[in-house]
Amino acid sequence: MMRERMKFTVTSDIHGHLPNISACDIVIIGGDVFPKEMDRDIPAQENWFYDYFEPWVRALPCKYVILVPGNHDYYFEELYKGKRLTSLSSSKLKILCNNSMTLEGLRFYGTPNTLPPKRNIAFSEESAQLMETFQKIPERCDVLIVHAAPFEVGGLAGVEDGLDVGSPELTAALESRKIRYVFCGHIHQGNHKRVKWRGMTLYNVSRCNNMKEVAYPLLTLEIPSK
Repeated sequence: MMRERMKFTVTSDIHGHLPNISACDIVIIGGDVFPKEMDRDIPAQENWFYDYFEPWVRALPCKYVILVPGNHDYYFEELYKGKRLTSLSSSKLKILCNNSMTLEGLRFYGTPNTLPPKRNIAFSEESAQLMETFQKIPERCDVLIVHAAPFEVGGLAGVEDGLDVGSPELTAALESRKIRYVFCGHIHQGNHKRVKWRGMTLYNVSRCNNMKEVAYPLLTLEIPSK
């Protein structure tokens, strides 16, 4: 029998800080999982994944962990380019990278891509390509996990020099879609409160501040199955 409500714990941008998580049904992580000192060091990230991250996932008191990579997850990008990222998935860990999955009657979609800053980052795309990537988001889904934060949607992306620094490409894609919940990260200083917009419920769930130190609580919520 399908459960009427599912308990979720949601976070992003943990940068190596593996939190203690209470019992729930599904844990969602929206990218940037590796420690900051391993940035761009793919062998170190690989070792950390198997030595620390995977055992942590196995021990979590939940049925599933859904992971979407982020712009600092270079090891995941290398596997994705080699079409080997799915090899990290298991019966418990589910990795989404511009694809969807149905679990417990809910449809999830995840995308890691963001605009590039002044230097190259993992999963970065220029604006035109990013628009094409975000157009692959289903017209309808229950939960969208996207590493980027949308432009001018409830301050989720925060402001720098008086300007919203979110992704216009993501906002444009969301405008024409029916999505129940959207979880984003990437912009650490963005608004972390619930945002209601165009019938959607959105959260910035980044865990760390710009110094890659833990600054924001985990999000816990119950989502009706339908």
